[in-house]
Order: sequence, then C-alpha cells, then structure tokens
Amino acid sequence: MAESTAPATGRAPHQRVLITGAAGTVGTLMRPRLRRPGRTLRLLDLAAQPAAGDGEDVELLTASVTDPEAMAAACRDVDAVLHLGGLSRENTWEATLDVNIHGTRTVLEAARAAGVPRVILASSNHAVGFRDPAEGGPGGLPADSSPRPDTYYGVSKAAMEALGSLYHSRFGMDVLAVRIGSCFETPLALGPRGLATWLSPDDGARLFEACLTAPSPGYRLLWGVSANTRRYYSLAEAESLGYTPRDDAERFAPQLDPDGAASADPDRYVGGGFCTMALGEAEPSAGGVRPAPGREEGAGSGSVEAAGSGSVAPAETGPAKAAGSDSVGPAETGPAEAAGTGPSGAGDTAPAPVWSVDPRTGTRREQVAVESGAAEVDRAVRAAAGAAEALRDRARRAAFLRLAASALEGAEDEIVPLADAESALGAPRLSGELARSAYQLRSFAEVVETGGYLGLRIDHADTGPARPDLRRMKVPLGVVAVFGAANFPLAFSVPGGDTASALAAGCPVVVKAHPDHPATSELCARLLRGAARESGLPADVLSLVHGFEAGTALVRHPLTAAVGFTGSVRGGRALHDLAAARPRPIPFHGELGSLNPVVLTARAAATRGAELGAGLAASFTLGTGQFCVKPGLVLVPAQEASVERELVKAAAEAPARPLLDPRMREAFLAGAAERAALPGVEVLLAAGAEPTPEAPLAVRPGVLAVPAARLHPRLTEECFGPLTVLVRYADEDELGAVLGQLDGNLTATVHLAAGERGPGAEALLRRLEPLAGRLVVDGWPTGVAVAPAMQHGGPYPASTSNTTSVGTAAIDRWLRPVTYQNTPDALLPPELRETNPLGVPRELSA
Repeated sequence: MAESTAPATGRAPHQRVLITGAAGTVGTLMRPRLRRPGRTLRLLDLAAQPAAGDGEDVELLTASVTDPEAMAAACRDVDAVLHLGGLSRENTWEATLDVNIHGTRTVLEAARAAGVPRVILASSNHAVGFRDPAEGGPGGLPADSSPRPDTYYGVSKAAMEALGSLYHSRFGMDVLAVRIGSCFETPLALGPRGLATWLSPDDGARLFEACLTAPSPGYRLLWGVSANTRRYYSLAEAESLGYTPRDDAERFAPQLDPDGAASADPDRYVGGGFCTMALGEAEPSAGGVRPAPGREEGAGSGSVEAAGSGSVAPAETGPAKAAGSDSVGPAETGPAEAAGTGPSGAGDTAPAPVWSVDPRTGTRREQVAVESGAAEVDRAVRAAAGAAEALRDRARRAAFLRLAASALEGAEDEIVPLADAESALGAPRLSGELARSAYQLRSFAEVVETGGYLGLRIDHADTGPARPDLRRMKVPLGVVAVFGAANFPLAFSVPGGDTASALAAGCPVVVKAHPDHPATSELCARLLRGAARESGLPADVLSLVHGFEAGTALVRHPLTAAVGFTGSVRGGRALHDLAAARPRPIPFHGELGSLNPVVLTARAAATRGAELGAGLAASFTLGTGQFCVKPGLVLVPAQEASVERELVKAAAEAPARPLLDPRMREAFLAGAAERAALPGVEVLLAAGAEPTPEAPLAVRPGVLAVPAARLHPRLTEECFGPLTVLVRYADEDELGAVLGQLDGNLTATVHLAAGERGPGAEALLRRLEPLAGRLVVDGWPTGVAVAPAMQHGGPYPASTSNTTSVGTAAIDRWLRPVTYQNTPDALLPPELRETNPLGVPRELSA
C-alpha cells in the first residue's frame, strides 16, 4: 500500500479506501464489513448516506463518478479505490456510455493522477452473459474468459475491464476487476441463476479484503461468487489472492427451489434473462411497463444513475421512503435490503429513485420512493400469501371492498389533483375514473356476497350409472401480481379492475406501480391498506412495489399464482413468456395492443357522413388518443368524401394536449411521421408538436389516408396517441382483403345506414366477430361500461387469454375449480354442504 497520512510512530501505516456508489446495495453491505482498525472508508455517493456511527471511521462525500473535479478531490490521499458506482441494469446506450464507461474512465484517471496504486472494479457476469455455463467444465468458467456481453450493460462492464487493463499496462496500477454474480443478503429468486451466482455479503467482504491486501496483484479478472454448490464460475483465480469463501447458496434451496427445478432446467447462458431482454430499454416497451424519459432513461438522467454514479441527480434530494414500507407493503426494510433490484447485482449501487414527473413539462415533481429490491418483492409476496387465509371470509371481504370504495371517494380532493399532475388527463376525466373505480369495488362486493361467482354444482350420488357424490366450486388461485397501466392511473392501476376482481376472488394482490404515476399509486395503496385494516383484514392483502426488476421478480416469484397486465404488446409479451417459462407456469391475463378497426358502409357514409366524421374525431382524440379502444384504423368508402372533410375539420379544432409522458410523446411523433412517409399515404391532418403555455410538450392530432390496395403492414399496428388512419376501399372485395390483414382487437365497430338490417349487415358482423371481443354497432368504441355482460379482451394481441378485464366476469380469471367427491358433509366447505347454510345459488342434479 502507498504511504498515507499516518504519522511515523512505528505503527502500521493508516489506510484510506475510497468506495464509490457507497449508498447502494453492495456499498451498504460492505460499509460495516470492511471496517478495520487503522482504515478510513471514504464513502462517495449522490444519495444521502447515514452519518458515522459510534467509532466508525468514515468520510462522507456527495459527488458523481462522472465529475472529473469531484473525483480528483475524492482520490486525494487515497490508498485504494473500490469502484461500485454505476448503472446496475440495462438502460439506453447514451446513459450506459455516460455513467458506466465514461464514469469508470473518470475514476481511473483521477486515481492515476492522484497516485492511487490500486483500483478494484465491480464488473459483472453480464460481461460474459452469452457464455454457456458448461464451457468451464468441472472447475467452472475461468475468470479470464473473454467477453461475450448480453446487453449494453454487459458491454459497459467489458469496457470497464478493458479500461482497467489499459491503466495497468500503461501506468503500472494494480487493477482487479471482479465479475460479481449477485450480492444480496439472500440469493435472488431467479431459478438456477439465483443459487449459482450468489455472493454472500460476508464472502463479498472477504473477496474485497483479499483484493485490497494481496501483494502486487497486477491486472486480474476474478469471479465474485460464494462457494455455491451449483456455481458455474471458477474460484481458483480469486483463491490465488487469498480469498476463502465460506457461504453456499444451497442452504436457501428449500425455499427457492423446493422441487429441484433449478438443477433440472439450467439457463442456457450465464446471463439468464438478460440475453433476451430488449437492448437499450430500462423496461419492456410502452403503455404498461416501461418508464418515461427523465425518470429511468436518457443520457445523464439523474434517475437512471444509481446513486454515486450520475452526473446530474440533485444532491439535495433526501432519502425516499423505501417501497414496501408499511404504508404500502410489508414491514420496513433496512438500507442493505432495500437497495438494488437487478438480477445481476454487479456494481449495484443505491436503487434508482422513483420520480413523479409532470407530463405537461417533463420536469420532476418529487421523489416518491426508490425501486424495490428483490428482497422487498419477496417479502411483499410472502406477506400477501400469509394474508390469503384471512381473505377466505366472504363477509369481511365484501366489507373491505366497500370500505375501499368509500376511502377512495373520501380522498377525491387529494387523489384527483395528484393524478392530474402525473397524467395530465384532466380533473373531469379523473373524477369519472375515480367514480368508476369505486363502483367496480362495490359491484364486486355484491358479487362476493351473493356467491354466484363460486359456480357451485352438486351431483348427488346415483346408483343407476354408479355415479359418486360430486360437489364442485371455484377457489382462489393465490397471490396475484397486477401491473398498473399508464393511461388509467385509477381504473386500471392500484384500485382498478384487476385489483378489485382479484381481491373479490379471495386473492391477495401485489401491484407493480406504473412509473408514470407513482405518487398516485402510493396514495391509493395507502387508502386500500387502511380499508383492509378497518375491515379486520391484514393490510398485506395489498402491497405496492416499484421498478422494472421488481416487476420481473414478481412474475418469477414461486408464490405468485397469476398476473394481470395492461400495457404494450412488446412489454406484455415479454412478461407473458416469462410467466410461461417458469418451472410452474402461471396464468398471464394481459391486455396488450389493439387497433380497434371501424367499418363505415357505403350507405352509412352517404347518409351520415358529417355525423360520422365528427364522431370519429371526438373518439380518436378522446384522452389525447390514449384509450386502449381508440379507433386507429377506419375503412371508408373511397367514393364518399364527406366523412373525411368533417373528420379533418373537427380534429383540427381539437386542442393540443400532452401525452402521458415524454417518452410516449417522442414515440407518437416518430410513429406518426414514419407512417406519413409510407408509400401511398396521404396526410389529411399532420400530427406534430404544438406547445402551449400550460403544456410545452403538447401535441396535435393527425389523420392519414391510404388506398386499400396500398395498405402497408405498419399501418395495421397501433400508434399510441391521437392518430387515426383512413383506409379507402373501392368495393366489398377490398374491404374483405383489408379485414383479412388484421390481428385480434379489443373492439370492432360497424356503422350502418338506417335501413341496413338485412343479410349483408349480418354477414359483415359475422366477418368482424373473429377479430374482436366486443362488436359495436352505430357507436364508437371509446368508453367501456362496467357491467356483467361487458367483454374487454379479444384475440391476440388484444389479450393473452379468452377472458375479460372489465365487468364482474373478470373475477373468473383468479379462480380455479375444485370437486369434492364422496366427502362427508361436515368436512365440506359451507357453500357445498347439503343444507346450504349460507344460502348461495347452486346448480343441483335432477
């Protein structure tokens, strides 16, 4: 070690170690474990850090690893650097380049200039994510295996290693790059990877201590894992430095892999799910799950920068309430457990902050929480599972749903302004959405009380055909994961239909909050948890988590029994496939994308042209075109122009409004421009940006037209926002050809003339029936009534199951049938007993 500031007293020289990203997962875990007499820990992070404890020799710095001046100051009088700061998950290329690659170079250059002799770099297994676990043979994959990155994140870690090698070769610095698997208090619930890649905190400290004290190590690549029975990484390189691991993830196997599925079905690549996730996206795309720019993506964005790595995150931001605190989830977590969510764990720093953002301006309103770690998700799901037994009480369950409705209504003056601040949907719309959410809860309370949803059927024993006594009922599946939707911060989010129907079925719920309205989600979750307590139920019948990795961990969790999702095709399909790939696949009820085609017959256009044009304009611009049932493709007779004239006139008068978040705005503008440039497309009204004093990010609607014979496949894909496409058809053959190109939809609409009620109209409806779950005649699809007969779902990609997410029938998604055969009456559930003591409706055999 280099000489430092210790006086010449004959004692061992004093050592000062700089730790970047010190407030994050690994940094928080290492802070108490790397304490030594004669050692000062200089802890650098953007996030607030706990003050020094009794006898703790620490120096606290608030700075960014991308700030050369700050890093130069941080490296003065330092004997070694442990560089943990950086993005710990996939993100945009620009953000990854800035924070992980530029940040590492800044750290190394500052260390070189200050004469720091040794730097330890937190690399990741994702630098070699596309390597086969079996490549290494019995000894495990060598630590110096050449890079095969699985993501931009993995590329950044390979670049980190290359920079470390360069600074060793050029300047003689000792540089050790540690390819960390996943460093958390307990292994992550990631199937085989969780039990193979774990680096226990104690072993992590042992490994870093070896890196700090080994004499003249030069440049080294090491695996950062414990002595796991199922590890596929070599320990030889780290052991040669003096590392002696003592922990094994196998002791957690009874909880994480009770059936041995992890051993029987290993991942093909060491990178696991990182090998298939979308490049450059902090989350799967669009409406349901991906965060907005300025919050979790974008170069230099303070929120993508895990604390201690960014360049512009406001240092004055105080620590946020950890997601999963008692207001919205199970018991509060300590900093070591609340931090970090990524399955890599490599270089994890503080969990990304969750910001509430104003969609009108794109500016941050407040930090609401931090992203939930895997440990928090595990606690939330286990707490929910523990509350399931209490939910079996139907009377108490119904009371809870009614109390929840009243709680929402009682807080309307708080909920509506907050939801508007996060969505820009306007107070009138949100007041209606709040009323709808309360009505849904009360409707399901009635369903629970009457008991018809149980589907009770009794076949008494019959000696004739030798039939036993059979009694069938439906029972709850278990914990349901609900993904909040961007475009409905109430009715399809925390207090929405998925939550209400699952709770009514007797299933506890863990909601993954949508990043577009985290503060609204927190408030609603707090109200629902309070209603649960008031009804005598555990608050953990509903919990809330934040962040992309929290969502994937929620789907993967072995106690999650089903998933409800509203969002994009790409994001929903990724989660659907994740649910199907589990050792025990679970139902995934997803509402994904829908074009919602509309057919105007020639006679309807000729007799109702002005009315139809105005009605279409009102429908596709409603909510700034962000309804899942927005009419996005309209088949119009080529010979009738009145519809187009009135449509363009009315749409041009629609006020410019912001979209739900800046990312959706950019996607809308790019999608509209791309479609407008396709061959044969005519721009009747150009969509574009139209700033207003109140909403600098506002957009104006657009209308495109194209001959049926030149319909491009891109035009049959949903463009989220206020854009509609008119397809001009010349005859019935062209109409049929266009319908034949369409995928499944939530709705299909037909407008007829007053006298069109004959075989032709009937045949058209039959033609539309395979395309959609709801057929609308002489109306518009926007607006979905909460009613027993409603069907909100359709053929893929509109949804992933033949069910509905709206109306009382939505409860069926969270139930499964069970038959009791020849069971003594005293042992039967009350609903199946012969005397029917609860008076529930039942179907009896003759």
